[in-house]
Formats: sequence, C-alpha cells, structure tokens
Amino acid sequence: MIGSGAKTRLACLAMTFLAPAFSQTGAWTPPAVLSTGGQGWQAAAAIDGTGNSVAIWDEITSLAQIWSRSKPSGGNWGAVTEVSPALKTTSIYPAVRVSAAGFATAAWSDQGGVWTADRPPASSWNAPQLLIPGVSNPIFVMNSQGAAAIVWSVGGPRSTSSQVLAVLRPAGGSWSAQQLVTSAVHVRH
Repeated sequence: MIGSGAKTRLACLAMTFLAPAFSQTGAWTPPAVLSTGGQGWQAAAAIDGTGNSVAIWDEITSLAQIWSRSKPSGGNWGAVTEVSPALKTTSIYPAVRVSAAGFATAAWSDQGGVWTADRPPASSWNAPQLLIPGVSNPIFVMNSQGAAAIVWSVGGPRSTSSQVLAVLRPAGGSWSAQQLVTSAVHVRH
C-alpha cells in the first residue's frame, strides 16, 4: 500500500508533467498515481523536446528497486518498467535526464557506488552498470544533445585534501575514466 506522503509526492510529480496540458487547454488535468505497489519514494522526472515524459522512483516493497513510467506527448502513462533490481540501500536519490531526441539516462547511488542506465528513444531501459564504485551523492547533468557528466567530491568541505572528480560522456558515446577537476574544494547539491 502506498502511504499518503508517497502518494502526494508522486501526484506532485505527475502535476509537473501535466503543466503542458494546462498551458494548452487552460485547465489542469487530474493527477495520476505512477507507482503501482509498495511505496514510491525519491521520484525524479524529465521531458524531451517534443513533450514526452519519463519518471523514475525508488519503489520500496520487500526490497528497494528503481522503476519507471513513460508518457508520450498528448498520451497516457505507459506500463511500469524496472530500471534496476534490488538495491543495497534505501537512500538512492535517483536522477533522470532526457535529450531533446528522447534518449534518457538515469543515475543513482547505493552502497556499491554510482549506477547508470540508459533508455534509447521508444525502447526499454538497458541493464544498469556500476559506473563509479564506492561513491555516493553525485551530481548528474545532461544537455539537450545527450552529453552528460557526473561530479562528486572526495573529502570534506573543510579538508585541504578534498578533490572534485568527474566522469564525462559525449552524446552517443561512452563514459570516460574518472578525471580530477580540482583540489582543495568540495561540491555539494
């Protein structure tokens, strides 16, 4: 059963994607519950250049897993699909970004590190990959062409040995090896 807090978060997420319907018709459409079981937490969403939407969330039943639903512009939310099987923690904070052409990338972290999965336009999610072992709380960005970066800090905000590291992915390419961005600073989101 979905708790009222989770229903509210997922309903608010749905409203975010219904805003284009409001601007076209002048009236809000009813909210839609995206989660279908357990408890939906830590939701994230994105819209491509033509108004197609994708949402992901941590669905907590007996295990925490990442699930997704997509909605074509002017259409209805599709079936719930699994993005990631069982996670090693319940604090994963997933993020999803989508290019203007509809290429979606999700990123999240668990006790193993930072994971990613891709969903090409009009396709299913690829198997997740552990991208950065031992790292948590990344910052994930992607531009409208699909070029992406994940940034994280090692060390604390007051440590002189802190480092900011990144992995980069050109549009249509593969993730780079870890790169040192700068030392003696700390990033936080």
